[in-house]
Amino acid sequence: MTAVPERRPRGRPAGPGPAGERTREAILRAAHDVFAAQSYHAAGIAAIADRAGVPKGSFYYAFPSKDALVVALIDHIVAHDGKLIDALLEAHAENPLDGVRAIFEGVRHRAARDGLSKACLIAKLTLEIGHVSDEARAALKRAYATWGGQIAAAIGAADNAAPCDALRLAMVLLNSWQGALARAALEDSIEPLDDFIACALDTLLTKGAAPR
Repeated sequence: MTAVPERRPRGRPAGPGPAGERTREAILRAAHDVFAAQSYHAAGIAAIADRAGVPKGSFYYAFPSKDALVVALIDHIVAHDGKLIDALLEAHAENPLDGVRAIFEGVRHRAARDGLSKACLIAKLTLEIGHVSDEARAALKRAYATWGGQIAAAIGAADNAAPCDALRLAMVLLNSWQGALARAALEDSIEPLDDFIACALDTLLTKGAAPR
């Protein structure tokens, strides 16, 4: 993601137009950092606005509430990561299962580079706010449905894919990955992600590994 823009002087909230859009993007980036460093419930609007370098009034102009912000952030992450996933799958079009592996290896690389809490924010938010509101739950469901659909398309395109429903298998992969992320965060170690990539991926994607 791009760097947070320079702080602008405190004053009147930014209105619609380019300035307002820049303010919204700065708040989303700040929220990503604050939610990753703290819990959703501990993160305050003032801290997010301060990190974004905007007046508190600008926050409320862009987002009516913290719940509205986190829904927008989830959708923003999904849109951003969805483009990365599409690019990886396109780069491995001749062997789609290599593309599926590249998706998980890419997240693992980001976790090692940026830290588990920042690279795996959706998994963290799933545990923290899955039942906070209908809107948050719907946004998280959209996230997994989007990524599951992209992975399922790649599995379905593979000549040697496991002979079971591609979407069902994609969701099993995501569910298993979610568990690996939870353990990685608990142990502050990248090892559970390596275990998933080294063992679970090959097992689940092997021809003949269809669920009964």
